[in-house]
Amino acid sequence: MASIRRTSSIIFMSLVIGGSRILAAAPAGSAAWRTEPQVSLITILPGEALYSSFGHTAIRVLDPKAGSDVLYNYGLSENPFDLAFAARMLVGRMEFTVGVLDTKSELQFYSQDENRTIIEQRLDLDEAQKESMLSALETNALPENRIYNYRYFSDNCATRVWKIFKTLDSGNSSTRPETPRPTLRESIGRTLAKRPWLDFAIDLMLGPEADMRVKPDAPVFLPEELMNWTAGIAKSGTKSETKLVDSTKTLYEARHERKKATGITPLVAAIALLAIALALGLFMRKDNPAAICFDAILFGAAAVVCLAILLFWIAAGYGEVGPNLNLLWAIPLPLVALLRGRKPSGARAAMILFRITAVAAALVAILGGLGIQSISQAIRFIALAIALRCLVRGLDESTSALPIARSR
Repeated sequence: MASIRRTSSIIFMSLVIGGSRILAAAPAGSAAWRTEPQVSLITILPGEALYSSFGHTAIRVLDPKAGSDVLYNYGLSENPFDLAFAARMLVGRMEFTVGVLDTKSELQFYSQDENRTIIEQRLDLDEAQKESMLSALETNALPENRIYNYRYFSDNCATRVWKIFKTLDSGNSSTRPETPRPTLRESIGRTLAKRPWLDFAIDLMLGPEADMRVKPDAPVFLPEELMNWTAGIAKSGTKSETKLVDSTKTLYEARHERKKATGITPLVAAIALLAIALALGLFMRKDNPAAICFDAILFGAAAVVCLAILLFWIAAGYGEVGPNLNLLWAIPLPLVALLRGRKPSGARAAMILFRITAVAAALVAILGGLGIQSISQAIRFIALAIALRCLVRGLDESTSALPIARSR
């Protein structure tokens, strides 16, 4: 009898100890977590490649019962990145597709091949919400739905996920950050802080609409901002302040490699450009081949900027681009005038075109965006350089530059 009691005690203690170990190793609700599908927001931070400058967003669905772990990726191009792709981009036709991919291989690519930080936010969803989200994901991935026309600010990998998550938001203002959402230009500037030239190029393209305060219900178009937005919202249909994000985990931390020097910044380059324009105006006659070559490059570059702005504004239909005040100096008039001025019959007309451009460019250089558009210092220096060169070529004298040069 005693041996039986001892045996029973040993079995009982073993069960208690074993059970306590299991409970200690598994958090509350882990049994359901291991058997029910889990949905997570995956954010891949920017990498070194140009195309990865803004980061990436995807949705992970882990289903232990089905033995599947897939990533819904809305950022796959349907066409190769070639000249045809660039041409379609300029007219607003970029076909992207939704891919249902193996999570392990995809995350290995972003971590090992591209060395990009990967953050996972596991979502706390009830059965109805989970079913609704999975249904939306499956519907988006259908052959008849998976292809969509990519739009930088309103329909991309982040906004597509935002639209799904928006239905889960309670809209409770107490869960929101007190600071207002940044403008489109500010958001891009923060994201591209380490890529000054790309930031400069995009800044050139953006018009007054990019400086308007973003409405609270406007789509979140940047992956990192979507990650922060998701972390701050509460679940709809809940009485308590239950956050949508249950837990956040960094799946991979990018290796910190030695960065190369950023080199010349746009501001330094713009100042150097203005210095050259000033030196040519003071010490070189405007019919000098070097001065003609410099002006042809300067005016030609301004014409290219003008063409790009018009294509994205009118052909591609991006309202965020126009009406752009950079069109006051980035215009083809001085290039046309330079070509016409080579002929005696066109000298008078060329002089008028140069003077018109000089006034318009000087307006931007001195007054900036006139209170309706943000114009960077680098852009204002470039506008001043164009104004100066147009002023020189708009003078009546055909053989001299500025008065200082004539007195020599």
